[in-house]
Amino acid sequence: MACEIIAEPLTITGSVGVVTVKPSLGELYRKIGYTKENISVGSKYAELLVDDRPFTEEESEYYRDGAMQAYKKFVNKAAQSRGKTYEEMHAVAQGRVWTGLQAKQQGLVDYLGGIGRGVEILKEKAKLGADEYVRLDVVRNPVSLAARLGLKPASTQARHEASVMASLRQPLALAEVDASLGGLSPLTRFVVDATLAPLSQNFGFWTNRMPALEGVS
Repeated sequence: MACEIIAEPLTITGSVGVVTVKPSLGELYRKIGYTKENISVGSKYAELLVDDRPFTEEESEYYRDGAMQAYKKFVNKAAQSRGKTYEEMHAVAQGRVWTGLQAKQQGLVDYLGGIGRGVEILKEKAKLGADEYVRLDVVRNPVSLAARLGLKPASTQARHEASVMASLRQPLALAEVDASLGGLSPLTRFVVDATLAPLSQNFGFWTNRMPALEGVS
């Protein structure tokens, strides 16, 4: 829904579609001897999402209509943001995915490239010279390196925000490690991030298992 979108040629993009699922676990419940009773009041669709039986024909139609309404709303939003009609967007939507290059050809993205290309475009829009120096600041939740590696507990708020932003098994962002390093160049940031990413994964794996290993001689 962004005004202008930049994608690498091999970026997986698109997927303008809706996926919705209802479990039907009745057979499993019977196999394991689990008994469940549903008591519903009100609408005939009150038991629409019960998980111990499949849809009735009427429920299936109702559910399908709801999914289609959500799909049309999504496609319309994407079409408006891309300056397309619903029919034009629907032709390349339907839940399909494209590479960045294909998406560019289909009018789903505006430019091909990465961070560098994005900086070039922003400088053009800000009427800055191509050679003029700019500093990139990565803004993310500040969590200490020790907390990210699982060696020190983070505050409740930090844990909540970190769980939303990233997990220990994801690469560490430099700004999340130490805000004092924010003045480093993009290239230095990339090198340090690439170095810390495997450390975060390995430390996260072992520190999660340290209590269990302490009793092993």
